[in-house]
Amino acid sequence: MMELSEYDEARILECLHQYSEYRTLLWTKSANLSELELYIWIEDGTRSKFIGLGDVNYTDEFGGNLNLGHAIYRHGIYHADALREELRSILDVSESNQIDPLAS
Repeated sequence: MMELSEYDEARILECLHQYSEYRTLLWTKSANLSELELYIWIEDGTRSKFIGLGDVNYTDEFGGNLNLGHAIYRHGIYHADALREELRSILDVSESNQIDPLAS
């Protein structure tokens, strides 16, 4: 696993903004990191979102009291393979690395 300490946050967020999600009937659950090539955690103070891309592609969003972790339904990602490739390019990482670009 590789953690990035320097990254272009604005460029990553701009990239993510270009892609859409779709609702599923699955509840958020623990992530199996072995299934993921890229994972991103985004927080804005009142909400947080986990984006996982790899063998499975999904987002989990948490709202309300983050300490209680009020989870909602898991969402799929349209064109997830293209998103993964674009993020790899932005982050300048190879396909074999699992990365957490927004980790503190």
